[in-house]
Formats: sequence, structure tokens, C-alpha cells
Amino acid sequence: MAVLWWMCFVLFPGLMHCYVDICGGGTCSANLSTTHQGLGSDKVIDGITIQSYTSCSQTAIGQSSAYVIVDLGKVYHLKNIVIYYRNEGNWKPYRFREFELSVTSGGSSQWTLCHRDTTKYPAYPSSIQNITCKEYARYVRVATSYDAPEAGQGAVLEVCEIKIYGCNVSFYGPSCSSCGGCLYCDIETGCPCSRNCVDGACDLYGNCTGVCSSGYWGGKCTNACQRPNCLNNVCNKGDGSCTSCFHGYYGDTCSSYCSACQGQTCD
Repeated sequence: MAVLWWMCFVLFPGLMHCYVDICGGGTCSANLSTTHQGLGSDKVIDGITIQSYTSCSQTAIGQSSAYVIVDLGKVYHLKNIVIYYRNEGNWKPYRFREFELSVTSGGSSQWTLCHRDTTKYPAYPSSIQNITCKEYARYVRVATSYDAPEAGQGAVLEVCEIKIYGCNVSFYGPSCSSCGGCLYCDIETGCPCSRNCVDGACDLYGNCTGVCSSGYWGGKCTNACQRPNCLNNVCNKGDGSCTSCFHGYYGDTCSSYCSACQGQTCD
């Protein structure tokens, strides 16, 4: 069984991380679109965050696009991704402008964008990017098609390290606690299910996929029925209408009294 490495550290003043360093146990692999002078993909996940030329991976020059993909080995519940880019002396992260960070749990056509850099020349982005990416994913991709005018050698990536933090699926929080009644939950706040979702059956966004407890309705089962003449206080989950009425009442809200029925069931 793969070993997950726990990391609690201060990346920036006042910002602490205590989630699992998913690649810290050596279970990840990486792939570059191309390689320049032997500066291969192993440098992306070797745990070394030094931002100098020999400690960083680099894609080949003269390309129209470039990418690095990290394979986590299985799907994880991600919290944030930290990218360390080359930054030394007069060589600033010019080539890092307009990069994109995307993730996917499977097929390469299903990439979900977590971040797109909008830095424009002559400014350049920070060489350390800490990006929130609360997704379920197995693959993490950093990609670019930007040609830096300072270099003029096409799209190039010089990534020194990618740190990926999160938990196993169905776990959340700094201690990676169980989501409880939810198969999926928010990585920070846990199970989004209302207690009125029967059996805790809901999706990642808190929408109940099953039925509501008696007395509640709505997509998240948070609306009170509040129909005094609804039989057993049961409302239709979709629109809040009564599923049945007490004897003598009728209508969607059971608010109409059928005097001619003399207390019997009305149509």
C-alpha cells in the first residue's frame, strides 16, 4: 500500500498547510512534452525545490507548446498545488507568463482548468505559485504556448518542482478525516449533505441524490414543508407540493377545503 507523506509547513507568512504531500512518498511519475539537455521530468517530483537551472526540468526550445504532466497513480481529493519555477540571478520566470494549470481524473479530453495566469509583458509572475484546486484528480498538467520576448525560443517550461496536497477520496481536512455519509465532499469543510438527505445521499455540491426526510423538500432538502394539511407532512421533493392531503382538503398545497366532501377524500 502506498505511503502518504504528511506535511505541515509555512509556505508564506501566515499560511500553513497540513494536508498530505501526495508525491512525497515517491509514488508519482511525471512526463514532459520534450526534454532539453537532459533536464528531464524526474526533477519535477524529486522533492528538491531549489529554483536553479540544474535543479529544474526544461522542455526543448523551438516548440509551439509545452507541458508537464504528473501522474499521481490514482485519483485523489486535491486541496492545492504549489509550482516552483526557475528563478535565478538575471533569469526571471519570463517563460512562465500565461501558463495554465489543469487536472483530470481520467481521459485527457476531460481536463478541468484550475488556474490561468494573466501576467503580461514586461511583468512576470511569481516563481512560486500556490494554487487552490479543489478537485478529484489523478493527473496534474502545467502547460503553455507562450513565447517570451526576452528569449524568443518558442514555448518553454522550466519547472523545478510540483507539490500536490490533498487526501484520499472520501476524506477531507488537514487530518484527512472521513467524509462520513458522503462519497464525495468538500476538501476543506467535509460532507455538504443536509441532515435531511436520507442516508446522506448527495453529490459533491450538496444536492440530494435520494429522497428527503419527512417535512423537507428541494434539491438540498433544506426547505421546510410547512403545509399543515399535507398528509404526514410529506412534500414533493421537486416543487414542494403535497404528495397527499388530509381528508377534506385538496390542491397542490392542500389549502383548499372541500366542504361538499364532508371530511372525506377529495379529487
